[in-house]
Amino acid sequence: MGILLTGLTVSIAAIYYMLTLRYTRMNMKNTLETRQAQLFMQLFDRWLASGYAEKLVKLLFHQEWKDYEDWSEKYGPERNPEAANVYFTLDTYFEGIGTLVKRGLIDPSLVHDLLGSDIVAYWGKMRPIAEGIRKNRNIPSWAENSEYLYDEIRKIYKQQHPETSKPFTQ
Repeated sequence: MGILLTGLTVSIAAIYYMLTLRYTRMNMKNTLETRQAQLFMQLFDRWLASGYAEKLVKLLFHQEWKDYEDWSEKYGPERNPEAANVYFTLDTYFEGIGTLVKRGLIDPSLVHDLLGSDIVAYWGKMRPIAEGIRKNRNIPSWAENSEYLYDEIRKIYKQQHPETSKPFTQ
């Protein structure tokens, strides 16, 4: 009888431990997801306050160029510091988000839901400029996390919209 009671007690303790562990893991996952959302919303709110939409509109709709050399002549930092600042500010923002996604600190699907179209439009237009800076200014890592972010957003988009044959400019 003592062995049966001991076995039953050990079994109950093991089941209790497994349930507690499962609950703790679920709680930790929920906490992590909440922290990711809070972090991203802090970045998003701060960026909106800094004129993000205005900068994106300027870059996408008010600046035109043929190639990197043309961009550099019209909007490069030596010729037009104010226009170049629009690009560099946007790129810094997307670099930061790309870094957080790359390191697993923010879920890419959250970024996709809030900024997917902006990232696609931005990188679709700025990829040649980033590649030109990499080559002509000898900065091979320029905008690599912005590009990484674009690639991750593109994967999500293709999964969510398989019916779209050509969803992106690149």
